[in-house]
Amino acid sequence: MAMRLKDIASHAGVSISTVSRVLNGEPGPSEETVLQVRKAIESSGYLSKRLAVRKKQPKRDGIKTGNIGLVQLYEGNRSHAELYVELLRGACAALSSEGINVIVGQANAMSDLPPAILNRNVDGLLLLGSPVRGGEMETFLGTYTSVWLTSHNPNGEDDAVLAGNEKVGRVAAEYLVEGGHKNLAFINPDVDHAVFCRRGDAFMFAAQQKKVKVEMHGGKCYELDEKGLPNFGHLEAKLKPVFERMMNKKNRPTGFFIPNDLITAISYRILQSLGIQIGKDIEVISFGHELTYLAGLSPRPAMIDSGAELIGRRGVEQLLWRLCNPDQDRTVEVAIDPHIVPSETRREVGIKNYV
Repeated sequence: MAMRLKDIASHAGVSISTVSRVLNGEPGPSEETVLQVRKAIESSGYLSKRLAVRKKQPKRDGIKTGNIGLVQLYEGNRSHAELYVELLRGACAALSSEGINVIVGQANAMSDLPPAILNRNVDGLLLLGSPVRGGEMETFLGTYTSVWLTSHNPNGEDDAVLAGNEKVGRVAAEYLVEGGHKNLAFINPDVDHAVFCRRGDAFMFAAQQKKVKVEMHGGKCYELDEKGLPNFGHLEAKLKPVFERMMNKKNRPTGFFIPNDLITAISYRILQSLGIQIGKDIEVISFGHELTYLAGLSPRPAMIDSGAELIGRRGVEQLLWRLCNPDQDRTVEVAIDPHIVPSETRREVGIKNYV
């Protein structure tokens, strides 16, 4: 029969709540009591990882409450749940290894913030999503030591750990040029989106350095529904004329960089409706590595992996460093190198020359 908390408590001569405190590394039990509980667990052969005794973590400078907040601001990442989960996974793993609790929240307004953050029961914040645009929430969050895990750092005064957007654009151009493409295109679904523009500018610059022609296409294609998600029908209706104009040209592009996997999925649908054979007539490289959008595409495009889990982990490291070094007055921005997963066509037939 499996050993239960009740049995361990009886064997150690303590209460069930005391056993729970010992197992979770909580303060209260004396050293003698902790040893009694540990001996009871060892003698019982109780090996559940869930009830493994945690070693006490040494105190760190700047950590007083033992809590860090991770807050998704507004609805910016609702259409990128896969990336958000990877960021969260990395951050939670890094904080757990340091013996620090994570308080997760999603906030559209001040009242949405978790009570622990409102009551100043966290030592610092990891922030992601759309920037705070004025008002009391911006003022309040500005009183915390924070690290941004996206490029939407509104004032540039906080540290940030990001996907290296300039390098993303450069590696996308290099990949397509290496594949033999002479005419490239960048598809920007939102010309006011700073991140897309930075990736596109770097893409164009890198391609021009290789003496390759680049076209920049797009516009204001985004329209959010009542849940804060992109209106897919609106996106497709706005993007279709863009592709129609491109694909009817004599010297049409054959290599496409699309800076968002959701847009890539919609673009496949449009291109195939126009009779374009992806992998034969054109090649696509997409940013995000979100298989939620790309798994069903055939052939799958080349994918740029942002390293979301590593961004989460590195964000924790940077926040802990900043909490320990509050007098360092220089802002730190860490860029994680992108990694390319080649397209299915490239993996199967290798590099080919596109006319």
